[in-house]
Amino acid sequence: MPYKFINEHHAEAAAIFCIDFRFKDATIKFISQELKMKKVDLIALAGASKTIANPKDLAHKKTVFDQLEVSTKLHNIKEIILIDHLDCGAYGGLKAFDNNPEKEKKEHFKNLNKAKAILEKKYKGVKVKLFFANIKSNKIIFEKA
Repeated sequence: MPYKFINEHHAEAAAIFCIDFRFKDATIKFISQELKMKKVDLIALAGASKTIANPKDLAHKKTVFDQLEVSTKLHNIKEIILIDHLDCGAYGGLKAFDNNPEKEKKEHFKNLNKAKAILEKKYKGVKVKLFFANIKSNKIIFEKA
């Protein structure tokens, strides 16, 4: 089945989010339907903001920056959307926070804000938006961070 090709090199934003398959479809719908963005470079990384703010391996952080360099230079993005989620395996999941969602959320918000400061310093003039995908009553709810 053929799919439509957009023959241009301008994207509205780059979105950095976790690789977790449980959140992928909801994240893409959120970006397209709620944020009303159709032309977005997608960067999926385990832990999303943690890879920038508190990387286990500096090579992973370099990978993020390499991808963002392409996105900023080739696709002329003006925004970076950074999305973390509850029960993230890169953080050890809810178990690592004594099954306390608020405790885990607090750690994510700390890394999201640290990552935002790093990204704004490195990519002058690019706006960084932060979101957290929470789970409530078996539904994914995106919150501003």
